[in-house]
Amino acid sequence: MQSLLKRASELMEGRSTCFVVDPHGTMIRVLSGAASLSEMTIAWTGLRLCIELSQRAFKKYEREYMATTSAELLLSPVSTAPDIYNVFPRDCSAMSNLMYLFDHVPHHQAQLPGGYNKNTDWLPDYVSPLNHLEEAFPPKSLKGRPSTVFYSSTGER
Repeated sequence: MQSLLKRASELMEGRSTCFVVDPHGTMIRVLSGAASLSEMTIAWTGLRLCIELSQRAFKKYEREYMATTSAELLLSPVSTAPDIYNVFPRDCSAMSNLMYLFDHVPHHQAQLPGGYNKNTDWLPDYVSPLNHLEEAFPPKSLKGRPSTVFYSSTGER
C-alpha cells in the first residue's frame, strides 16, 4: 500500500509528501516480536487504523488527480506533519517507538485508553488484549525449572 500511495502522490504536481502507513516498519516489528498480547493488540489496532486511513488517502489522491480545476478540489485536513517522523526515536525498542507514534500522531491519540499518561505510563499496562487473542493464547503457568534442551549445529536435538 505504501508504494501505491507514493506513486499516486508523485503523479500530482505540488505534492511533496504522502501518507505513511507504518513509519519505519514499527507496527510490523511489534507484531512480529510482541512480548505480550497487549503489545500485539496495540500494534494490530494501530496498523488496522493506518490501513483504513491509507485507503482514504489514496481516494483523496485519486480525486486530486482527476480534478481538472482547483475549484473542483475540496479542501481536506492536512495530513500528519512529516516532522513527527523525522524526530522518531531510532535506538529504542519497537514497542517504545510504537508508543511514540501513539503519543505524537493525532489519529493514534484517539486510540489511547483513558487514564494513560504518556509521561509516566507504559502503554501495554493500560490495554487489554483482544478477546480472540486471549482465547487463542490462554495464559500458561510458568514451569519452576524447565528442562534444558541442546541442539547441534545441524539442528538435531
